[in-house]
Amino acid sequence: MSRYFIYEPFDFAVEYSRAQRLELREGLSVPIVSLEALLTMKREAGRPQDLADIDALLELADHGR
Repeated sequence: MSRYFIYEPFDFAVEYSRAQRLELREGLSVPIVSLEALLTMKREAGRPQDLADIDALLELADHGR
């Protein structure tokens, strides 16, 4: 069963302050949410694609260590 949330499953202000910034070009950077927050969002959503994404993200994280 798919679940959709209408709230952030984490404290947005806290995550935004912790986010890494990726500079795409001079004067344009984007915040990147932590892996833990992303996994939490995907677990809460619980859709099949989100669950598959969790597996792929964890595999990528293991390769990066």
